[in-house]
Amino acid sequence: MIRIKIDSKRLEKMISKEDAGWIQNAKDKTKELELNTTLKIENIWRPIKKAFMDLQYSKCIYCEKKIEKNKYEQDVEHFRPKNRADSWVASKSLIEEEKILIKNPTSGSEPGYRLLAYNYFNYAASCKACNLDRKKCFFPIAGKVRMNHSKNPARMKSENSYLIYPISDLDEDPEKLIEFEGVLPKAKASNGFSRKRALVTIELFELDKRSFLLRERAEMLYWLFKALKQYDDGNSAEKKEAQIIVQEYTSGAEKHTNCMRCFKKLYRKNFSEAESIAKKAFAFWKSKSC
Repeated sequence: MIRIKIDSKRLEKMISKEDAGWIQNAKDKTKELELNTTLKIENIWRPIKKAFMDLQYSKCIYCEKKIEKNKYEQDVEHFRPKNRADSWVASKSLIEEEKILIKNPTSGSEPGYRLLAYNYFNYAASCKACNLDRKKCFFPIAGKVRMNHSKNPARMKSENSYLIYPISDLDEDPEKLIEFEGVLPKAKASNGFSRKRALVTIELFELDKRSFLLRERAEMLYWLFKALKQYDDGNSAEKKEAQIIVQEYTSGAEKHTNCMRCFKKLYRKNFSEAESIAKKAFAFWKSKSC
């Protein structure tokens, strides 16, 4: 995960480019939901999917894989679930070893965040593997009170959300919470709530287990290593070519940016360790591609 830097004015401009009347329509429908607590939420977000796909360089907001090629895999995800918030149980290791406590509803689910149904800062483009298979209607929090009657995400920090919202500066920078050791994500902090947020996010989306993601990262990591080495050892033409590759892989436009940026830092800090990781990545990638 990486932060997507954008403010409300620029995002509104991108949304209006896709649907000129969407912003006002969203405001009107939010007012209707406030006045009528039984009113059904309408799907008005489909027309602005392209705005979020463009904003995110056609990457899933959570796992950073590309989702442009298959439109059926592209979802407009509600970060805070609109209809209900279901109980999510952390693994035994997170509960016992990391002391992670989650404020779960006693009956299996509780009302969702209806008033955020049309809030564009509650949206993100996500792949179906992250959205439908894993996130579903889960939104684990550590706070005592779920602020599901609020319509302003900026005023909901007391919920202490375990999940990370990467768009804008409403939340912490994901790269300050999650880093990579080779192809595997891990918490950057050794303790505290930042560590717990990272661990829950990694576990809920299975960012450390999904073989497709691991293989993609391994392949890219290997080629990034080759480019970094070519930049160090090559002639002027080779250096120029390598620089383009390194910049592309770490710019934010390519998939798995966080992983690539972490590896680049490691390469500059400890070449022998980076070389060892690159060899392991190559072996893993080729073994999975056979």
